Amino acid sequence: MHTDGSAGYGWSVVRNSWTQERFQVAGTGQPGALQGWITQATALRLFDLAGLDFRALAAGADGLDFRPVSLPIQAKGRLHSDVRSLVQWNVAGLLPGSDPELKKELVIYSAHWDHFGRGADGAIYSGAVDNASGCAAVLALAQPLVRQPLKRSVMFLFPCAEEQGLLGSSAYVAAPLWPMDRTVLNINLESLNVVGPTRDIGLLGSKEPGLRRLCSQAAAATGLVITPEKADPSGLCFRSDHFPFMKAGVPALSPGFSLDGGWDYLGDKAAAQAKAADFLNHYHRPTDRYDPAWNLEGLLQQVRFALELGRLAGNGPSAP
Repeated sequence: MHTDGSAGYGWSVVRNSWTQERFQVAGTGQPGALQGWITQATALRLFDLAGLDFRALAAGADGLDFRPVSLPIQAKGRLHSDVRSLVQWNVAGLLPGSDPELKKELVIYSAHWDHFGRGADGAIYSGAVDNASGCAAVLALAQPLVRQPLKRSVMFLFPCAEEQGLLGSSAYVAAPLWPMDRTVLNINLESLNVVGPTRDIGLLGSKEPGLRRLCSQAAAATGLVITPEKADPSGLCFRSDHFPFMKAGVPALSPGFSLDGGWDYLGDKAAAQAKAADFLNHYHRPTDRYDPAWNLEGLLQQVRFALELGRLAGNGPSAP
């Protein structure tokens, strides 16, 4: 059930993003013959038809003792499905480490390369911020690291099918190219800041004290501070490719994931926050295109932070 507040975007994003084909990894299966996504207004009407109080049940669902409640109504319909299979690719490059022992361990930089292709009307969903910005960052990070390799090995990973539900990163974690117990960190670059420079950088992901200490060191080295912990009502932590690594026990995070008007922007803060908020008017739409007027200083801050964090994790005597 969708609300703008819980999702972090309007119903138009649902309509634009998920009314075409939906895919899953072959053989995984999903429960339920039919799944749907409805607005809160529709949910309220549905519960009213059943003679139930939606708001009361929703409040009760927050309790640990809550049990599912059946709706005493039925719907009859027919679903026509065309099922097709396709092959999609994760893309990875490997840079061996320089230390004879530590090179057996791995740091991963990742960014999903897929978006939505063309819509039903033929319009191209360019995906410039989400996520060509992240792909450009990973490619840029590879350049200095190739010139000066870390002691640990580094993988530059471009998962596919993130927009279909983290399918590519989940498939990688299920069948990794490098043992997961020797993968020490995943730094995922996602929807980077094209608004302008900030004083701080937000972190979504693992909260292990050792990793957070490295993050603080990386922030200090790049002239930033870590954004204070805040609520994540939209579940952003669970919606990007670092999350399958977290579930597998690998420290993982996305530094500064998603344009966030709460960041401490330099200069005219109100104007910068308005620009960041405007991104929702282009999110998962064909209008997410490159704009020469973007201020890329904020993006460069994120890249420098990611580079420094990777160096700390890749050269340190012990894994984070």
